[in-house]
Amino acid sequence: LDNTTMVGEPADGDSVFAVAAHATKSAWTSCNSGPGCGYGSPPTLGAIASFSCVGPRRDGVLKPEISAPGFGVATTHSSAAAALGTCADADDGVHEVEAGTSFSSPHVAGAAALFLEYQPNSSPSKVKQSFQAHARTDGFTGSVPNNTWGYGKLDIYSTIDHVAPAAAIVTPSGGESYTANSAQTVTWSASDNIGVASVDLDLSTDGGSTYPTSVAANVPNTGSFNWTVPGVASTTARVRVTARDGGNNTAVSSSASTFTITQSLSVPPSSVTSFAISSRPNPMRGSALVEMSVPRASNVRLTLVDLQGREIRQFAAGNFSAGRYTFNWDGHSSGRTAAAGLYFLRFETPSHVYVQRLVMAR
Repeated sequence: LDNTTMVGEPADGDSVFAVAAHATKSAWTSCNSGPGCGYGSPPTLGAIASFSCVGPRRDGVLKPEISAPGFGVATTHSSAAAALGTCADADDGVHEVEAGTSFSSPHVAGAAALFLEYQPNSSPSKVKQSFQAHARTDGFTGSVPNNTWGYGKLDIYSTIDHVAPAAAIVTPSGGESYTANSAQTVTWSASDNIGVASVDLDLSTDGGSTYPTSVAANVPNTGSFNWTVPGVASTTARVRVTARDGGNNTAVSSSASTFTITQSLSVPPSSVTSFAISSRPNPMRGSALVEMSVPRASNVRLTLVDLQGREIRQFAAGNFSAGRYTFNWDGHSSGRTAAAGLYFLRFETPSHVYVQRLVMAR
């Protein structure tokens, strides 16, 4: 008796992923009947199921292409179905134990859903090829591919990449002093077992507590990016790199220590006699120039807050030498245009907190 070329419709279709079935359960505990339930002729666990059709297709094309659990599968029992017989139910009373390729194929369908969550927009052929490339083999499957097992047993875990990339910021590493609006280069290293898909670069001006300013997003892993330093003075700046692989695994690294971003002094330090803040134009339309006066070396912080006291923008934070510093606010917060209305400049100095209204008009 020739048991080959038995795979029929619809599994014999060119684009259909034909799934064989192997045994994974021979005995179970029944909620209704208790322990000791099982098949009268128990299958060999791990072996191909006796009902699983053998290929190839009649024109020699490989069928099936993979195998999944299909002999001894606990599946949901419909409330509209006939009552469960002796030992037919699993240990919760609402699942039944079944067998057939009708139960191995859903394993592959569920695995495909997981793969699409891992790599959205993948084509059917990519899913199929990935499952075949990572199928598990053992003493039952023998050398693959073959007409009984295809490429082996479904192994969704090994199909999905669980290894995160490695990443490190090279420069700025800490201790540098950059002038606002100057041209600098951020450099990093990033690697992955499959490949780094993209890199994000972000700036912190509060020592790494937050990274609200994007330097670059979704750029290739070239190892360097030419950067125009923003007009945000800080003595506690850091740059962070986030490397992402094709499986959306990420690695994050930031500057080893802080660096400084300075503003060019608009007037000699000797002419500044008191702490002060100002802005112009006010009301503003589009952008405003914010000015901070520091009469002596001091630790100061200059921010913009809304009516609820939420911080919209940080202009300066850290130790500043005597002088007058200017900053430009383009009316944006976290990459979005701020709403028209009333805002407050908040200037924190060692001796006093200065507040000035700033109106954004549209």
